[in-house]
Amino acid sequence: MAKSMLKQKKLPYSFRGETVSTTTYLLNRCPTNRLKEKVPEEVWSRRKPLVSYLRIFGSLCYKHIPDAKRRKLEDKSEPMILIGYHVTGAYRLYNPHKQKVEISRDVYFNEEEAWD
Repeated sequence: MAKSMLKQKKLPYSFRGETVSTTTYLLNRCPTNRLKEKVPEEVWSRRKPLVSYLRIFGSLCYKHIPDAKRRKLEDKSEPMILIGYHVTGAYRLYNPHKQKVEISRDVYFNEEEAWD
């Protein structure tokens, strides 16, 4: 699953750790044959997990830059790549310009596009 996620969005192999982590996160929220009508996360925490926040891995997204961190004529958002989910409910985003991983909740997703 991790390999196909990398190939689908044409991401470099260096993201394999993030991809495996995201794959595990997703598989714990998917039904299995062994657990009838339940998912592993539900069995572990005894409550049904929310999945409405899940987005397509590797999709292009735009992280909001707060007013306090930008000047008047600067952009209000910057393009990022979704590479996973944080335990606090935020998204793990990769900034290709700065080449670093950032965590944010204020994100707009464009799931139909991929980073070139």
